[in-house]
Amino acid sequence: MSRRFRHRVGRRRYLAHALLGGLALTACGVTDPSLQPPGPKGPMVASGGGHSCALAISGQTFCWGSAVAAGGGVLGEGVPPRLIVAPALVSITAGDSHSCGIDQAGNALCWGVNARGELGDGTNVSRTGATPVVGGLHFSMLAGGDHFTCGLTRDGDAYCWGDGESGQLGDGVDSSGHRRRSPVRVVGGHKFTSIAVARRTCALDITGAAFCWGVERTRLGASIVAAQSADSSCSTTYDMWVVHCATPTALEGSRLFRAISVGTWADCAVELASVVYCWGSAQFGMIGDGSLGFGRSRAPVRISGGLSFAAVSAAATHVCALALTGDAWCWGNNFSGFLGTGTTGGMSTVPVRVTGGIAFQTISAVAMHTCALASTNGVYCWGVNFIGELGQPRTLPASAKPLLVPLRLGLR
Repeated sequence: MSRRFRHRVGRRRYLAHALLGGLALTACGVTDPSLQPPGPKGPMVASGGGHSCALAISGQTFCWGSAVAAGGGVLGEGVPPRLIVAPALVSITAGDSHSCGIDQAGNALCWGVNARGELGDGTNVSRTGATPVVGGLHFSMLAGGDHFTCGLTRDGDAYCWGDGESGQLGDGVDSSGHRRRSPVRVVGGHKFTSIAVARRTCALDITGAAFCWGVERTRLGASIVAAQSADSSCSTTYDMWVVHCATPTALEGSRLFRAISVGTWADCAVELASVVYCWGSAQFGMIGDGSLGFGRSRAPVRISGGLSFAAVSAAATHVCALALTGDAWCWGNNFSGFLGTGTTGGMSTVPVRVTGGIAFQTISAVAMHTCALASTNGVYCWGVNFIGELGQPRTLPASAKPLLVPLRLGLR
């Protein structure tokens, strides 16, 4: 699977429904983020490409899977979970092959692969310990993507750094080899409350309106609406198959959201009424409305089932969401047990319940595995385990049901 077609999801922040008392994975709504300074939010988990990380109540961070991304020195290691050398953190995110966190003062720190400046420390040197992002900015949230990182400052300004060759940094530049080794402000003057990344970036402004920038596959699921002829920041490549927009562009329609997630072929968001909508390609059933094929939906489509959700996480070819009841539901491609139903193979074009009867607080899906934080503060993961991304020995290649990671997060 090529790098362009892999999804690397990072952290998504979300003001949870009162029934759940606040989600650990995310902590943003449609209110002014200046009213939400960083602070201890309890345990949380973030899945990245080939690795995952978890944050304990104490502020200690543990990672497992791909060893460089998980704070080790050699690729191919990664279990059991290792402690990251870092100050106490209040939030974390996991990207393609790097991870980042925010300390109690709002400073951003990153570790892992840094070939394209994704650590934001002004260099291209990979780090096994948490290294401060330069620039003196104070962040309320971060999101790690495919060799780049974005974040929101406490006053709602968006900054990105790392690989920007497809416009995903939002700095108005779309050119091969474009890199930023330190944070650059996203243009447009928007104030955002939530941000999500993969190979592109989407964010919600203070009203809940969605804006996206970066790679958009116009024939296999576009989330950006404005035609490139009407927006000088957008360009078409690959014989009209892909559009790059280097500045924030509004999502089609007038729906308002409180949480958004970026996938490879489709994106999803939670509406203010706790309903999940998806848009993009139905190739793997990722729209969740029963459709399957190469057709695409540019406008958000409500998923089937009539369920109410607190959070959603879109991956490469599948999507998982957390119901207000704490149940996890997934849809899309079920290769290697991506959907967590206890079976492998096939696809589901509508949400199916994750097996095990576990009540979850948060959920984070990426390319080929998903991790979720249970109400007991235990971390469970399912999907592939090629390099220990499930926190299990690599003798286990995959799991179609949630497996408990040998880690305790609830102790101070």
